[in-house]
Amino acid sequence: MSFSIEEIAKFPYPGMSLPNSFQFSPDNLFLGYLKSSNSDSKMSLYVIDLQNFQEIKILDDLSVSKIESFDEQMRKQRLRQLSTGITRFSWIKGGQILLPHGEEIYVLDDFESQPRLLIENPEIKAVSPQSSPDGTKIAFINNGDIWQINLDGSDLKQITFGDSNKTRGLADYIAQEEMGRPNGFWWSLDSKFVAFSEVDNSQIPAFKISHLADNNHQDEIHYYPFVGSENPIVRIGIVDIDSLECNWIDTSSYEYIPRLNWVKSNKILVQLQNREQTKLDVNLYSNAGELLGTIIQEQSSSWINIHEAFQNFSDNKYVWTSEKTGFRHLYDLDLTSRELNQITSGDWQIDSFEGFNKDTHELFFTATKDSELEKHLYKINKEGFIDLISLNRPGIHNVKINVDQNVCIDVYHGLSQEPRVELRNLTTDELIKDISPEKDVRIEEFCLVPPKLLKIPHKKSEYLNSAVFYPDENIFGTGPYPTVVYVYGGPHVQLVTDSWGLTANLRLQYLRDQGFLVALVDNHGSNRRGVRFESAIKNKLGEIEVDDQKLMLDWLIDKGLTDKNRVGVFGWSYGGYMTLMCMAKYPELFRVGAAGAPVVNWQLYDTHYTERYLGLLEDNSENYDLSNVTTYAKNLDGELMIIHGMIDENVHFTHSAELIQNLIEHDKSYDLLAFPKERHMPRGHSDRVYMEKRMMDFLITKI
Repeated sequence: MSFSIEEIAKFPYPGMSLPNSFQFSPDNLFLGYLKSSNSDSKMSLYVIDLQNFQEIKILDDLSVSKIESFDEQMRKQRLRQLSTGITRFSWIKGGQILLPHGEEIYVLDDFESQPRLLIENPEIKAVSPQSSPDGTKIAFINNGDIWQINLDGSDLKQITFGDSNKTRGLADYIAQEEMGRPNGFWWSLDSKFVAFSEVDNSQIPAFKISHLADNNHQDEIHYYPFVGSENPIVRIGIVDIDSLECNWIDTSSYEYIPRLNWVKSNKILVQLQNREQTKLDVNLYSNAGELLGTIIQEQSSSWINIHEAFQNFSDNKYVWTSEKTGFRHLYDLDLTSRELNQITSGDWQIDSFEGFNKDTHELFFTATKDSELEKHLYKINKEGFIDLISLNRPGIHNVKINVDQNVCIDVYHGLSQEPRVELRNLTTDELIKDISPEKDVRIEEFCLVPPKLLKIPHKKSEYLNSAVFYPDENIFGTGPYPTVVYVYGGPHVQLVTDSWGLTANLRLQYLRDQGFLVALVDNHGSNRRGVRFESAIKNKLGEIEVDDQKLMLDWLIDKGLTDKNRVGVFGWSYGGYMTLMCMAKYPELFRVGAAGAPVVNWQLYDTHYTERYLGLLEDNSENYDLSNVTTYAKNLDGELMIIHGMIDENVHFTHSAELIQNLIEHDKSYDLLAFPKERHMPRGHSDRVYMEKRMMDFLITKI
């Protein structure tokens, strides 16, 4: 064995302590980012001077030790954040740096000074701060309302006022968790107005989560919108920061407000969806709340995915992306004429829009053009010719470009390529500066072997992408091998890519070292293969995804690689759901399973996620039943371990409790690994070590 189980519990995995949060300064003279000095999870603030390309460590830590507030815990849960130290920063127009820390705001005036606390009053709990575009003010949330303060600490004042049972400026739970919208207020481009969301949860019954392991047995109150029940009432207000006059936008005919963008002349573009998420209207409003027209309308028989690509690139033209052709592609939107023209096309998708060169009229984007297993940076000129920029470096490229300075920060990696972080010339792709972390000694010590990428034949979609970790033939022979399936299986996720994250997954490597074949497959419903492939799960979950997992195993068995009598499966969240459904629907094949934080009954999950895929409960109750694990629990004859945090505010422990009661009624055995102080993803080191030991021992001894 090349490493111990304790190593699996450490964060981050080998080679994965990477610089992140790259932001160019407003004057384009510096590139700021967060980076660990010791290949661990504690991040410090760095900049690169784009004149001489010198890397400068600006700030190691804020040296302020505070217990995390409940709101801060929830923010980190929504972001799946495990890092410590400096976890957030943003540039201010004058070159200062904004440093949020818990419920306090710090400002770094220059690279030599110490951070200064902006608000000394301990009664002010400042969260979600944002600087104004002109760099003179900071707006933040305090006690459910928006406040502002000048950058020099003067003129602290409240700018929104309303019912104490509502919040203004905070994104609601489903906006944060399911829409990818963490913010609840937006500065106008001229810094004279703030648009904000007002959230009313009064019609949602309070859901209590008890801390049973604490002496005071405190209860948390969550306003969780369960399937079929009411959503929070969200409306958009616009406040003049000088007069404090507030106007409201009427969005009452829509259910969801996934995105909002200020455009020129103090107008607001708001993306709005119906509850089924099959329709999207993009409406233009004045800063007085007047509807100026619907600019874009889209409709889908499955659902419409929300994107981040809306950006101004010249005059009154904006970039937009749409999947209406079956794959996400770039469009240019003229706000004056309201014309929408397609820019890219083909059976591949745009991952992100990265920027525009006003001199050459080139647009930069990342996409799956050459392979859905990779992500590369491309540019397209005004004649429509597409050029691959990240040439000769296969794998996944996450980039941030600066056209004015003609530079690109490229974070790239592959199955056999540990991550590199490089500043490159945007035109020539020439290396300017390597800011990769020091080589992680664990990579060589642990003898990490990348998996093989395979294509499993499939009648419906030609093939499924699979990754297989093979045991060492010199020790364990040529098979068939006992096999562990690692599964997620849900939409908006892709497991199988040419990426270092697979190779560095120590759970999978540990099982391989024990002589197991470890296999994973991206079933129908997974990401980056177009609408048809993803929407195959529409209106019934746990069916085609489970069949695809079995298809992979049948193929491996037929090739003499998998011992059909020794198969196990494990996964987390949707992967926990898939683990249970695999065992219940094909008990003769999946004999052992470890289900982490599993969804069991989709009626116990939130509206926005579940109804997107299963439709409204009143229209599709039969398929809700068919997608419920307990419908098939009587078939669960194998060895099952259920793992769940008891204060999980995302997939509530209620799911596992309902499953356990059903197993008892059918006289089915199970093992339960419960963590009284953990949420959806275990964060405590001792809990993580304990979990990995118990789970690995269970899989290894039972399969």
